[in-house]
Amino acid sequence: MSDKVFKRGDKVYHYRQGWGKVVSTWEGKCDVRFECDDAIALSLIIPVNELSFTEYNLIDGGLSQIKPFTLENGGSYKRTKYDSNWLVINRKGDRSNYGVINGNWYDDIPCSDEHWIEATDEEVISALENEACKIFGVNWKNIKLKNDISSSISCSFLNKGIYNAGVEKCYQGYWNVAGVNGFLFYRGTWAEKAEYPEIVTGTPVLVRHESNTWVFSHYSHYESSRSSPYVTTGGHSWEYCIPFNDDTKHLVGTKNPLK
Repeated sequence: MSDKVFKRGDKVYHYRQGWGKVVSTWEGKCDVRFECDDAIALSLIIPVNELSFTEYNLIDGGLSQIKPFTLENGGSYKRTKYDSNWLVINRKGDRSNYGVINGNWYDDIPCSDEHWIEATDEEVISALENEACKIFGVNWKNIKLKNDISSSISCSFLNKGIYNAGVEKCYQGYWNVAGVNGFLFYRGTWAEKAEYPEIVTGTPVLVRHESNTWVFSHYSHYESSRSSPYVTTGGHSWEYCIPFNDDTKHLVGTKNPLK
């Protein structure tokens, strides 16, 4: 029996446990999360030859490992008739799906007829990477973010450069795009890039790190690949940088934010 019959996210049946969803596969086994009567998910390691895409029992049989094609919510699909450049990511239903049509992003794609096939992971990854480049630029993995769209990370970790950048599918099956500073795309929502004021080289500025007070310096340049992107004369880099003027000079020696 091939180990590649089932993959993560497949809905499968086991004669003792009932219906569940594949979490991972390896060496002739699948990690399957079953829904119990008390609504508590039960994860078990099940041999591949005991799993089926249809209901079955050991007396009457009925086991089938030929996957029937249906448009399932959460799946990703590409259209095959006339519109081969249509791609729906994490289908929500017959309408209002997000994805790409002819290289452009849409949030209202219909996905309900028979002219669809399952999209490969490579196709989804390519589409999301291309959209990230269009929205944020070729350096999308290193940009600073305006806010956290996932509500899954502490604000104190936002824009700290500590996350693994790339396109990934989470264990629930949703596709996300992350940069080193947080999520760029999360469950259908794209983040906003932080906007930084233009500061001319040589301008007097106040700079600091999260845990330090504002200090006076002169601006040199901005490096988006750094977690502390503001560089001042002498080569020092900082997390925060604002112009020094009559409105900001009172901040010297404090940790107060600019209001």
